[in-house]
Amino acid sequence: MQGAETDDVVIKLYAAQASNTLFPNDPGAELTVLEALSPHRLAPEPFASGIVSTGSWLAYRHYPGPTWQAGVKAVARLLGRVHACAAPRGLRVVSGGSADLVRQGTELLAPLAADPMARVLQSAKPQVSMPAAPAMCLIHGDPVPGNLVDGPDGLRLIDWQCPAWGDPAEDLLMFLSPAMQLLYCGRSLSIREQHDFLAAYPDQDMARRARLLQPLAHWRMACYCLNRLRNGATDYAAGLRAELAALGVSDIGQHQ
Repeated sequence: MQGAETDDVVIKLYAAQASNTLFPNDPGAELTVLEALSPHRLAPEPFASGIVSTGSWLAYRHYPGPTWQAGVKAVARLLGRVHACAAPRGLRVVSGGSADLVRQGTELLAPLAADPMARVLQSAKPQVSMPAAPAMCLIHGDPVPGNLVDGPDGLRLIDWQCPAWGDPAEDLLMFLSPAMQLLYCGRSLSIREQHDFLAAYPDQDMARRARLLQPLAHWRMACYCLNRLRNGATDYAAGLRAELAALGVSDIGQHQ
């Protein structure tokens, strides 16, 4: 089908909730956000949902186009539009700041207490102190390249299963993640692209906040990658190396 909207349908069946503190899987939250944002052309249009024996499902109109590969300024502007939208009631709360990032990373490492690489990560945790977000808003929670579709009307975000009322810096940091860029695009963002992305975000105070939190965000994502790697997701090994390189941690080969 051609055009901004098609008659093609995506039917999403949700897997059972895993113990994932970073990317929870909430079908009710996704439906609520799609209903709120689809009129603004920020998310797909939902039209049916339900529950079957294998889990919850959601049907929404397909938005045609490839996933994002280049053009960081457009992503910054899109996230600015999302963050300016009213947040639906009932979303989880992500207050952000250094305490939140440390807590999440620590929870991801907890099952790996005896793992030598987990001990390396514990010792590599940056000493960053940043309070919770001074102003919270609707955030996507997982704005990685694979969840950005570049269609006829420009970029839209898909996979809204972990939205929150939270710190907008969380979305900025997730997009900047070397591991997430590497997994979806085959390369991490350059220093110039990172600068251009933050410079294009409408709230420059929030962009500066994200930059200050970035070392701790690298550490948290390294914890996530290690957790996924130890649970059999071998493609996260490269992501782990990328986040550790951004932290300046080297000589880790014997621990992987």
